[in-house]
Amino acid sequence: MLTHARRMTGVAIGRMHERFADIDAQTSEVVAVLRQAAAHTAFIRGRRDELYMAYREWKDLLAKWSTCPVRSFAECWALIDETYRFLPPRFMAYQGWKRTTEQRPMVRPRENVW
Repeated sequence: MLTHARRMTGVAIGRMHERFADIDAQTSEVVAVLRQAAAHTAFIRGRRDELYMAYREWKDLLAKWSTCPVRSFAECWALIDETYRFLPPRFMAYQGWKRTTEQRPMVRPRENVW
């Protein structure tokens, strides 16, 4: 359970770093930002809203972690369990199944003649 929670937490942190790197890349050149102020303003506002929504998702869980007593083994495990249930719907890696709608050509079996 800890391994999976740790991996998914790494994915979540990686996505947050990607968001900030994207904002940094889009706004690093001041002259380009000033030339297209409206487009950059819309971009920054969109990213701000995404970050706010991400924060709202994590807010309660982060508050619980910040107040979790280190010496309370049962409370820590309960919080780990809650974190483990929180992460998969948002950060679990999966591969979608391919839907095959094409019919494959029918291959006739060979007849064995005795």
